[in-house]
Amino acid sequence: MTRAHSEFREALTRALTDGANSFYGLENWDVDRFGPYPTPPPEPQIVEPDQLLSSMAGSLDGLTSVYGRLGDDASRAMLVEMLAYRLMGPHRVKLRVNTPEYWARREALQSLVNQNETIDINFLGMHLNRMSLAAIGYPIDLYFMPLGAMNTFVLKQYAYSRRRPAITARPGDYVIDGGGCYGDTALFFANEVGEHGRVFSFEFAPANLALHHRNVDLNPELSPRVEVVPNPLWQTSGEVFYFRPFGPATQVTEGRTAAFDESVAATTVAIDDFVRDRGLPRVDFIKMDIEGAELKALKGAERTIRAFTPSLAISIYHSDSDFIDIPQYVDHLGLGYELFIDHCTIYGEETVLFAARP
Repeated sequence: MTRAHSEFREALTRALTDGANSFYGLENWDVDRFGPYPTPPPEPQIVEPDQLLSSMAGSLDGLTSVYGRLGDDASRAMLVEMLAYRLMGPHRVKLRVNTPEYWARREALQSLVNQNETIDINFLGMHLNRMSLAAIGYPIDLYFMPLGAMNTFVLKQYAYSRRRPAITARPGDYVIDGGGCYGDTALFFANEVGEHGRVFSFEFAPANLALHHRNVDLNPELSPRVEVVPNPLWQTSGEVFYFRPFGPATQVTEGRTAAFDESVAATTVAIDDFVRDRGLPRVDFIKMDIEGAELKALKGAERTIRAFTPSLAISIYHSDSDFIDIPQYVDHLGLGYELFIDHCTIYGEETVLFAARP
């Protein structure tokens, strides 16, 4: 057994054991994301850490490899914590972001909301309100929600600051914003890259796209830096996929199924083809949060990554296999990337892999 294997197994066993001896309630539940806490509250169930470890037997080698490649202790601890959470859930594992300071900062964002300007997005009962972010240092107005503003603008979900230098978009950068949704990340990056940078934001779902345009248009100083591309990212260009509109959780499928509306189609684009066809001089930063299509889209960006070695911020929370497959894909390119993992919510969504050259 290698040292990394031993350290990883011990750390995960310890996290699972701690979870088995814990039980959380409303204090570990995000009402804004999941609605009211269950009534009646769930009863504690017996949890056996050894059984959970056994259920992961087929993944342990891959996870150990990723654990050993991560660039700092914080990332290794975060990987273990997220695995424990995904195995045991919110009643057994409290993520480290869940602190009084977190809730105080999130509560403060309520003061930025204009309750008189609201949009119903037809997604899990959520509404977006007009928000002005000047008070938290961003010259940005948009229709959004405090939870999302917390992730994108306060905790900076797509920047990794524990590393020096930080992995983030910088003045003058050309940024690929994969999964633009309502335009919050496009505006975040536009603010970061300055007047000499560019942001290419990929979003294809019609309702998302309409709100994306509306939010970008609310910010005339930033909007010239943003180009919205109405296509889903994929490994190859020109594939016609069908999808069921579902707000920020909209996914494409390679085949027609009863769950997907055949009248709504989208044509894919690969980053490599987009960069070539547009004659972009470089790509400095690639962000992806595209509902499980991240690995495919990364493979469609291989030439770009090899040519420019951009910094990467890639979501890995959409499936268990992404925790292994996406870091290993980046590592196997052999470009010397350092790898890190971070997470910005009190629940299981929004885990991001960061990668950058030394």
